[in-house]
Amino acid sequence: MHSKTDSVVRFLVSFFILLLIGGCAAMTAPVQEMSNARQTIQAARDAGAETRAAKLLTQAEQLLQQASQKLEDGDYIAARSSALKAKEQAMQARRNALQKKQNE
Repeated sequence: MHSKTDSVVRFLVSFFILLLIGGCAAMTAPVQEMSNARQTIQAARDAGAETRAAKLLTQAEQLLQQASQKLEDGDYIAARSSALKAKEQAMQARRNALQKKQNE
């Protein structure tokens, strides 16, 4: 019986350590995500998204601005989410711009 109790205690301690590690990752500033979004937006501009996919590029820029505001507010989870969405929008803007460029 003693070993069963030890196993349960070890499991619970391990579980809480994993939760703590996961929580710490969510509480760090999304520096890399912000950088990735900025770089992807620039790549979309370089591909001609300002004229060929302006709406998507504008959305990406707005999401990045939201991410910056959330970062300033200390809401790292929302900032990370907005930065990731900004990157996705910018990637789509770049794809659309390149596709339209090929069709010209």
